[in-house]
Amino acid sequence: APSKDLLNFVPLFDVHLSLRVGDYGTAEAVQRLTEGSEDILSRLPASECTVILNGGDFSHQDDPSNLTPKSKHPLPVDMEYDDTTDIATDVTAAIIERALSVSDHVIYQPLRGNHDPNTARILRAALRQRYRNEARVEIKSEGIHFFAHRWGANMLLAHHGDVKANQHKDLALNFAARCRDDMAGIKCAAGVLGHLRSLR
Repeated sequence: APSKDLLNFVPLFDVHLSLRVGDYGTAEAVQRLTEGSEDILSRLPASECTVILNGGDFSHQDDPSNLTPKSKHPLPVDMEYDDTTDIATDVTAAIIERALSVSDHVIYQPLRGNHDPNTARILRAALRQRYRNEARVEIKSEGIHFFAHRWGANMLLAHHGDVKANQHKDLALNFAARCRDDMAGIKCAAGVLGHLRSLR
């Protein structure tokens, strides 16, 4: 039986679906994401709940212009944006379905990345409709910038991570202000960031 004493957490950061680099493109990214998720979920213990977090930049493009939203840099992509959002929705739903086999309840939230703020909103809307009659799946809709989930005396926090190194303190203070009530009495808090540009 699924354990009430365990919470599974699956963070998915910087997938960049539709990115084309040499021989690597969307088909290879989907295969890698699908096989990797299956490997992880097959190893997880049976828990009452699995949290799946899309940590941003799930897609490489954010609209049909194929330009970065802020700087308007051209992006190397291998498909139309409409196809990208369909694939992103389908592969996410497949991961949610697999997670339901190891947990009684699944929570999903997409965060916006610097590449894909609109895609995060599209995924949230599409998956809310897909699972509107499924009580075992909760699509979080509090926003696309910050993730916070309290479990007992523990707290999971996440942001895409596209802030300067000297702003990490401000990010922590932002979470403290946003989650003041939920943070009361917690014994352990863990924060997750993506958007890594280099390994140090």
